[in-house]
Amino acid sequence: SPNGMTFKAGTVVTFHEEGKFKQATLAQDWQMSSGEVLSGGTEIELDADGQFRRYTLAQDWENAQGMVLKGGTSVEYFPNGEYKRIILAQNWQTPNGIVIKAGTEAMLHENGRWKQFTLY
Repeated sequence: SPNGMTFKAGTVVTFHEEGKFKQATLAQDWQMSSGEVLSGGTEIELDADGQFRRYTLAQDWENAQGMVLKGGTSVEYFPNGEYKRIILAQNWQTPNGIVIKAGTEAMLHENGRWKQFTLY
């Protein structure tokens, strides 16, 4: 399995057309090099280039922008690596002063600009 991940027995593993890993269910929590801990028992999905498209956080995690993403929730990415869908564990103030409410779904456009969120 890629990057030392262990996949859950009895679950389906899928591959991209060129043979690279695409999707599976983690058998146990797994920590990414960037610090996120992915939740065992949940599905992960990677694109054909090996970049994550979707995973579930095992615990809250603070990203480089200071957003704390909520553990137990799914994080989705666009092919270019920008967030597509996140849920914040704490209220977060955008650089232009808007406060996004914790615990609510926030969605972004592929260019990294906000598409939808709930105001605090």
